[in-house]
Amino acid sequence: MPVKGISNNPSGRPKGIINARVQQWQELSDSITGSQAQKFDEYLNKLWNSSNPQDQYKAAQLYIQVVEYFKPKQSRVAHTGEIGERIIIMAPESL
Repeated sequence: MPVKGISNNPSGRPKGIINARVQQWQELSDSITGSQAQKFDEYLNKLWNSSNPQDQYKAAQLYIQVVEYFKPKQSRVAHTGEIGERIIIMAPESL
């Protein structure tokens, strides 16, 4: 039975060894940015070059979703203030 303050694994994970779940995510990321990226690029080009506007719309949606994975959106802010006065920057929640 575990005792508070005493580890059941006093040696712990050896230094430099990563968690199994982190390893799985790294492998998935390598696949997505490696071999799967070429397939995705070919599929996206096929949609972009289609004469069907719905295919082009789907390509745009997919592109935006993937771009947001690599470059997350920045929060929108409002800049308010009178001329010559200090500008107050407010997050959307407080608008």
